[in-house]
Amino acid sequence: MYTLKIRSVPAQVEPVEGIGGFVSLTELKSVLIRLFPCWEIFKLSRAIHALRLWGPDAVFDSDRYRMPYPARVYTGRELFGLLLDHRHFSKILRTVEPLLTSTDMGVAVEAKSYSLRMEGDLGHTDTLLTVCAELGIARDVFIRTVNGESTVGRMVDAAVATFDPGQEMEWTIEALARYLAPSSGWTNRFGENYSFGQVVEKLVKRGGGEGSCLGTHVPYAIAILLRLDERHDILGRAPRASAIKYLQVVSRTLEQGQASNGTWPSRWTPGVPDDYIPDTDEARTLVGLTLMGHHMEWIAFAPEEVRPRKDCLMKALKFMTEHTPAMADGAVQEYYHLLTHVGNALCHYAGVIPSSAYKLFL
Repeated sequence: MYTLKIRSVPAQVEPVEGIGGFVSLTELKSVLIRLFPCWEIFKLSRAIHALRLWGPDAVFDSDRYRMPYPARVYTGRELFGLLLDHRHFSKILRTVEPLLTSTDMGVAVEAKSYSLRMEGDLGHTDTLLTVCAELGIARDVFIRTVNGESTVGRMVDAAVATFDPGQEMEWTIEALARYLAPSSGWTNRFGENYSFGQVVEKLVKRGGGEGSCLGTHVPYAIAILLRLDERHDILGRAPRASAIKYLQVVSRTLEQGQASNGTWPSRWTPGVPDDYIPDTDEARTLVGLTLMGHHMEWIAFAPEEVRPRKDCLMKALKFMTEHTPAMADGAVQEYYHLLTHVGNALCHYAGVIPSSAYKLFL
């Protein structure tokens, strides 16, 4: 049985050296200006993706940069409070079930749809905890649930206690690795022991492309764990070798399948289902940006021996910086949550910390 010891501050992973000049600040700003947190229709999925991109300190000059909608532009503090303080959450989404609930096992986060009113949902198990981990939110930071004050650490407690290998694990394993390293595993409420190496082995055995966002969250989680393993030895020799081989295969697949315009096919592996094959120019652009944004994120953190060639990356970046600014306002809003991955990735390749990118507009 593992003894649970949560880090006071989650482990952070920096992008690899040498990629910070691949995108210019001018190109970055032309994309990010389309991704200010302002929406005609509020959805939780948009809010959490905006928080992940812009961070809790973001502020925006709404007078200088006019938005296409008459709605408010949320600050990072407002987004953070909305997602982690029930008092703010309930003011905006008054008729839905609480997002955060304190239980004996910790703070439970409701991830799925609330109602038919289309407020949306967080979508994935432990995605809120993962965003907190990526943003470096400390264990002891206070949050407020529907039934009282708690802490981010109690969200970790709940993720550990309720872990089930049948769940969508891509977000959980990253969040736990960041909050638990150098521990190599955890014990759930049933006394079942799980290790990071064990879960990585399970993830790499999935069919290629299986999972949310065309399967791209799996290589992201694996890349982050590889980097954490370099410092904390949380995987073990065999799982690390499996993870490296998996990402090498993904990289070679991306190189071989890349079109002349830089895009990767929606069926980037045999695991992607037929209904993801786009049949219009707009759909092809969206799928291209979705794949590029997600893939370029994990590539920014992956060890050198598992990344695609530089020329492959530069073609993808060119497509991202040219096509994202040209998207119609309605498309940007509808697919905001997907496009934030493009913005996040481009920050890495411009040498800008995403949660500090708002300073480019002040």
